[in-house]
Amino acid sequence: MKNPGLYIPIFFLFISCEASAQLNFTETNNGGFVQFGDMNGRSLRNEKYDPAIEGTPFINPDWAEADLLTTGGQLVKNVKVKLNIESNELYYLDAANTTWIALDGKVKKISYINLISNENIPFVFQNGYPAFDNKNENYYYHVLCSGKISLLKKYYKNIEKFKNPLSGEQRKEFVEYSRYYVFSAAGMEPFKNSKEYLVKLMNDKGEATKQYLDENKTNFKKIPDLMKLISFYNGLK
Repeated sequence: MKNPGLYIPIFFLFISCEASAQLNFTETNNGGFVQFGDMNGRSLRNEKYDPAIEGTPFINPDWAEADLLTTGGQLVKNVKVKLNIESNELYYLDAANTTWIALDGKVKKISYINLISNENIPFVFQNGYPAFDNKNENYYYHVLCSGKISLLKKYYKNIEKFKNPLSGEQRKEFVEYSRYYVFSAAGMEPFKNSKEYLVKLMNDKGEATKQYLDENKTNFKKIPDLMKLISFYNGLK
């Protein structure tokens, strides 16, 4: 570890000789600062939002630890991250607590370690799915089930204006929305939480699916129940 009283410009780099990588810092050859954007991220030099906007653009407003899988197959563990669902940008801290934003297409999967959704489902976000519904292949979806049928949840936030009808005062706020999708051999499509839709989706395993539904009480309005059904289907040979 370098003497903390000695300032040496450094840059953050993913380095791995195995499947797992650590966060490393490397001195430049000439002592100059290497722009991280030349590698796989860019520095957050200024906040991009008006501080008067109420709320937060992030799925997690506080830094939370996650394991990151790069598109090159490197697993980088225990990184402090915040996922901006208004801009679909991954913010993270390096060992010097400098904030960076990952470049599009550099991080394929974000697996939060101790963060779960309101439905008590682990937060795992992944991109690489086909462009759909005005979102490109770099969009991060919350992966609820993965396999022959993947159940995905899209979180997004818009900046919306509100006006007080009495005072006329205006304000802006981040407003969160969500939608569900299915990714299968047929591609991406909007998800429908109905028995008829799911039975049709799983028609190649119709008898096994029917038996599961006969033996299990499935509430088609509850995501955990639907996840169990889809996970059962994905486990069939």
